[in-house]
Amino acid sequence: MTPTIPLLISSKNKINNNYKISQDKNKDYSLEILKKEKMVTLYKFNLVTYTEADCVMGNFYSEYHPKASFQNNLVVSIKLKDKTLSFRNNSYHQISDTFTNILNIIDPIELQNILKKDFAIKVSKKESKILFEKAENFRLS
Repeated sequence: MTPTIPLLISSKNKINNNYKISQDKNKDYSLEILKKEKMVTLYKFNLVTYTEADCVMGNFYSEYHPKASFQNNLVVSIKLKDKTLSFRNNSYHQISDTFTNILNIIDPIELQNILKKDFAIKVSKKESKILFEKAENFRLS
């Protein structure tokens, strides 16, 4: 759940495409989404300067911790000019400003075709079967 278009910080407190940026008394910002007629905070941020070292621990967690999302899901994504395509376990998401389409992948051949056509990733039938089964196991766990 992220905005599909840029949100200007100067537009704070205005709902734009179901998203809103708000600022608290400490000058920290929140990115919020409208869900069931209620604003829900997705994450908080500020405008201080960060270095690469500030991100190392979070990246380490994302890559190695046994409960991290990237350890427990098969994820492929690409941000195009007019839409975002993502494959999460065995669901294929196509998201733009005007539509969201989610397709459940039902077999390895369909996965192979999507990876080749939409992500320019060539995998063999054998590799596609392995990926499909792994994604299915993640989805069911």
